[in-house]
Amino acid sequence: MRSSRRDIIILGALALLVLAPGATSGSLADWDEAIYAEVALQYHLTGDWLHPSWNGAPWYHKPPLAMWLTAAAYALAGVGEGTARLFSVLCGIGGVLATYGIARSTLGRPVALISALILLSTPHYFLFGKLAMLDAPLTCFLTLGFLAYWRAQSDPRWLLAAGAAFATALMIKGAAAVIGPLAVTLHASLHRPSQLIGSRWLWLGLAVGLGIALPWHLYQHIEVGAAFWDQYFFYHTLLRTREAIEGHTGGPAYYLEVLVRRQRPWFLLALPAVLYCVFVARRERSKQLSLFLCWITAVVGAVMTVQTRIAWYLLPIYPALSICTAFALLRWIPERRLTALTTACLLVLVGQSIVSDNFFRADESPEGKALGSHVRAHLSADQRLHLYQVAPPAALFYGRHPVVSLSQDQFESRLAAPDGSSFVLTRQSVVSQAKAAGSLLDVVAQAGDQVLMRLGRPQDR
Repeated sequence: MRSSRRDIIILGALALLVLAPGATSGSLADWDEAIYAEVALQYHLTGDWLHPSWNGAPWYHKPPLAMWLTAAAYALAGVGEGTARLFSVLCGIGGVLATYGIARSTLGRPVALISALILLSTPHYFLFGKLAMLDAPLTCFLTLGFLAYWRAQSDPRWLLAAGAAFATALMIKGAAAVIGPLAVTLHASLHRPSQLIGSRWLWLGLAVGLGIALPWHLYQHIEVGAAFWDQYFFYHTLLRTREAIEGHTGGPAYYLEVLVRRQRPWFLLALPAVLYCVFVARRERSKQLSLFLCWITAVVGAVMTVQTRIAWYLLPIYPALSICTAFALLRWIPERRLTALTTACLLVLVGQSIVSDNFFRADESPEGKALGSHVRAHLSADQRLHLYQVAPPAALFYGRHPVVSLSQDQFESRLAAPDGSSFVLTRQSVVSQAKAAGSLLDVVAQAGDQVLMRLGRPQDR
C-alpha cells in the first residue's frame, strides 16, 4: 500500500511536469480547441449553462460537461489558455494514474510503473493532454471505468463507479464513450462473470449512469427538439459514421500510419507486444490480458466503423497499448532489470521533450492571439469581424467579436465598394494582391501571415 501511494505521488508529479508547462502558455489551436474554449466562455459570460452557443448560434456538437468545467475555471481564475486547458491537463494526469491503477490491479506493480511511463512518453498522448480538447478526458474516464469494472470482479459494488465513469465519458464526448460498454460487454461474454451478470449492482450501475447522462439529453429533447438531434446525433454521430465529413478521409491503413507517426518509439514494440499478449492470454486463459485486448478491439472497431478519420480518435487506445507493451517487455526482459527499464522509459521521455515542438509550449495559433487585442481595440461592441481565407475559431475566441466568413465574391464586392468601417482578417498574400489592384484599404495590424485591415483609407472614414 505504501509503495502504491509513493508510486502515485511520483507519477502524478512527473505527469504534472510534462503536461502543465506547455498548457499554460502559447495559444489555442484554430479549430476544435478554440471552439470548446469559446463555448465555455459563452457559458461563463451569459450565465446560461443549458443553451450552448458559438458565434451567436446554438451549438450542440458535443455534450457540455468539459465546457461546464472550463467555464467554472474561467470564473475562478480568469479566461486564458491555462484555464481553457486545465480540465484536459488534469485528465491527462488522471489517465496516467488510472493506467497505473488498472495495470497494478491486474498485472502487478512492475507492469503498472512501466505502462504509466510508456503512456506519458507517447507523443500523441502528452500533446493532447496539454490541449483543451475532449480526448484526454474521454480516455481518462474510460480508463477509470475499466478499472472499476475489473475491481467489480471481486466486489460488484464497483459497478456503481463503472457506470458513473462511463456516463461521465459520454457527457464529455458523446457516442465515443461506447468504447467502454463495448469492451466490457465483449470481455464479459468471453469470461461470463456470474457474480456480475444479473447482479442488482449491475442494474444500480446502469441507473447511476442514466442519472448522470439522461437529464441533460432529456432537457434538450424537450426544450430544443429536432434541432438538437439534427446537430448532436444525425450530423456529428450518424453522418460521421456513414461518410467522411469536412475532408477527414483515410484508407484502411490510416490509423496504423497514425501510430507510426505519433506513438514513436513505442509503435516498434506495440504490435509485437499485442500479438504476444494474444498468445499468452489464450495459453494462460488470462482474464487480465483479455480485458486489455477487448479494450484495443473496441477502440479499433469503433474508429474503423466511423468513416470520418481523425487522428485523435485513436487516443483511448494508448493506455491499453502501453499496458500490453509493458507486460511484454517484462516477460522478455528479466524483472530484476526493472530499474534499467524504468530508466530507459525516462530517457525516452527526456528525448521526447527535446524533439517535440509542443512539449514545453502549445502555441497553435499565435497570429490569432496577437491580433485579438487589435480586434477588441478597433471594433465597436456590436461590430462583426469579417474573415477571408482565415479560420474562424481562434479569431472569435481572441477577438471577442462575432465573425462572418466571406466568400471570394463577397470579399471582392466589399473591396470594390469600401465603407471605411468594415474590418477584415485575412492573409498577407490577399492584402498584397488587393493593394496591387489599387483597392482602398488600411492595414491596422499584422502578425505572421495574418493581417487585420480596414476597408477604405483613413481619409474615407
